[in-house]
Amino acid sequence: MNESTCSLADFARYNITHDFPKEVYHVVSVANSLILATATLGNSVILAALRRCRTLQPPSKALLYSLVLSDLGVGVLVIPLKLAWNLAVVLKKPSLYCFLWRSFRIMAAVLGTVSFFTTTAIALDRYLAFRLRIKYRQVITLRKVVSLLIAEWILAIMWACTEIVNETLNRVLGTIAILSSVVITLVCYQRIYKGLRRQAALIQVQCQLATNQNNSSFSVGEYKRTVGNMVWVYCCLLVCYVPYYLNLILLIAFDNDVLVLAKNVTSVVIYLNSSLNPVIYCWKMKEIRKESFAIFQNICHPM
Repeated sequence: MNESTCSLADFARYNITHDFPKEVYHVVSVANSLILATATLGNSVILAALRRCRTLQPPSKALLYSLVLSDLGVGVLVIPLKLAWNLAVVLKKPSLYCFLWRSFRIMAAVLGTVSFFTTTAIALDRYLAFRLRIKYRQVITLRKVVSLLIAEWILAIMWACTEIVNETLNRVLGTIAILSSVVITLVCYQRIYKGLRRQAALIQVQCQLATNQNNSSFSVGEYKRTVGNMVWVYCCLLVCYVPYYLNLILLIAFDNDVLVLAKNVTSVVIYLNSSLNPVIYCWKMKEIRKESFAIFQNICHPM
């Protein structure tokens, strides 16, 4: 055992996982391989499609770029590390297991945190668009959004690296961050829908007046569509992450081998989110769907 890469906790974790039936690792590895292929291809196409979109506002496009990049990172970095980690267990290589475990955990933590932070930033962006209306473009600039995104990536990396120093601190900070993100996002969407219900008629009148004075009016119909699109993305994120975190809570309260096994299985559902998001973008966003189909046609039928 290489003490430089394996702590006592790592060794204990290895002793549990290497006793799982090998069929579990085979099924999980096949599922992860399929997600790797679809997440990598799908998000690569979406990134290319976003570059060609002209109707999306630059701040909104930057937020989507961050979310798509985090999903692409799952396909390019996290799942390959997970597959290699599973292989280390099957081959009974504890030192390699410990090294890959740390690398995998940090990378998965960074990208998962960025996904939550970005969906929260998108919810705040949509809420501010509702509150500011025709002033939105003057207040929410691309520079401000890019600065926010850089800050969230840095914070995610800093938090993930705290696991190396103190796992308890890492869990506490992570729990606070995720719960805060979920609460802020839900509050933003709740206020948006509540406000739309109460002020729909007034907003329609204000839009018509603004249209006569300013070409950059607040379109209620278009706004509802953008909010609805992002709600689909957020609901997909929650559906994919909730089983894993519920199992994690149970694992903290009742530490047993079955829950450790369930943790590995539910993690596959988290990675599935990175494959489903491109489908949601193409389904709900007309221009992204159009540009994505054009890219696929160019791939299948090159000039």
